[in-house]
Amino acid sequence: MRLCRAEEKDSEKLKEFFSEQKVPGVITYSVDRHGSFFDKYRLQSDDFVTFMMVDHNEQIQGVATLVFRKARLNQVEQVVAYAMDLRITKSRKAVILWTQLFLDAFYQEAKERESIYTFSVIERTESAAYNALIRPRQSRRKLPRYYLFRQFYAVSIHGKWPLLGEEPITSLTIRNADMNDAEEIHSYLEAQKEGKTLSFPLSFEEFIHRIKNWRGLDWSDFIIAKDADGNICGCVAPWESEHIQTYKIHEYSGRSHLLYQGLIYASLLGFANKLPSAGDAIEPVILTHLAADNPDIFHALLEKCYQKLNDRQFLLYGTFKGDYNLRPPRSYIFAQIPYGLYSVLRPQQNFPDFLRPNPWSPAPDLELAEI
Repeated sequence: MRLCRAEEKDSEKLKEFFSEQKVPGVITYSVDRHGSFFDKYRLQSDDFVTFMMVDHNEQIQGVATLVFRKARLNQVEQVVAYAMDLRITKSRKAVILWTQLFLDAFYQEAKERESIYTFSVIERTESAAYNALIRPRQSRRKLPRYYLFRQFYAVSIHGKWPLLGEEPITSLTIRNADMNDAEEIHSYLEAQKEGKTLSFPLSFEEFIHRIKNWRGLDWSDFIIAKDADGNICGCVAPWESEHIQTYKIHEYSGRSHLLYQGLIYASLLGFANKLPSAGDAIEPVILTHLAADNPDIFHALLEKCYQKLNDRQFLLYGTFKGDYNLRPPRSYIFAQIPYGLYSVLRPQQNFPDFLRPNPWSPAPDLELAEI
């Protein structure tokens, strides 16, 4: 078993391997990538590295990616790493060797960029990942230490309860944006990052480059809310993830199965969209570049996005625990999947101050579409 650095020529082979790996949880799914395998990482940064673990037959037995981004962490400008898309086959040799091979390579990449801190996201219902990473049984294995930074939820909006809840406010001007709004949108989103423990500041040129690299997202997809003075007070960019990848459902279990059954009946009554059957792909519309000054503004933006759904789609967005601005209004039929944003520390690394609990600290800057 050896480790090699993936290149663009490996894209098709990686896409095939990825589609064969099932991700367990309340919903068991697999991911089919479209276009280049690496387009997902270009949403965040042009600086990333993907490693493949291959056997003597040159068959992929594992893959993982590290994305490097310019960040502001605890008010200090630095480069941070984001570890994602770890997939390991059930081969005993692969399970034993992946930590030794991947971690040494990742540490070397981070050292070259003077990147001290690494973050990663894990679904909190994914017991296999928790047992392997968060609560490893064998302490002698060379594993990094995972510390919970913040809890957040993937919130899915599937319908609206009839005759329940208040209507969104009508005093706002809500419209689709265009290229002429780009500078004002950038200024608004950057202002939302002030005071956050973890954020990813972008210059206007970097912001333009980011949208250009975001396949399937255009300036006309942005929806902005303006107050009586003509200032932006809310922003969202609905995006269909199928431009980069689709999620194939293999099994609903526990709460997700109850949701699946409930939405079948709700769809017959006309106030919700049902989920696809096992074996089919879900069609989420992810709310990217989402920010709102208060819950009423968020409600108005959410309603605008909801009205544009077809009968197979649902809205999906991320919100951190304690972020009251982005709580789903009670008039919507919604579900939540809990995740954790973790700081991944090397065995010898000191415990950083930013991990000490602070219930008043603003939510980190994280796009659900990027995880």
